[in-house]
Amino acid sequence: MNKYWFKAKRIGWGISSPISWEGWLAFIIFLACIILEICFADKSSTKGIIQLILEILATSFIFLFAVKNKVKGGLKWRSRDDDE
Repeated sequence: MNKYWFKAKRIGWGISSPISWEGWLAFIIFLACIILEICFADKSSTKGIIQLILEILATSFIFLFAVKNKVKGGLKWRSRDDDE
């Protein structure tokens, strides 16, 4: 049995909200990683800001890759027409 951790977005591509404790745990770990990246980033230079943005993007892609099979309905593009 495949237990889902997240709901899919109604419109667009991505995940919506956690629907299980595993989803909440994964989201909290993801959020903690982002907060730590922001806290320890060198925000005094342009190079540091660019590095921070790249770290946040990498963390986001890793998170999405890790949970892609745990999204109810899968990760795919959804439009308003899909609801009808």
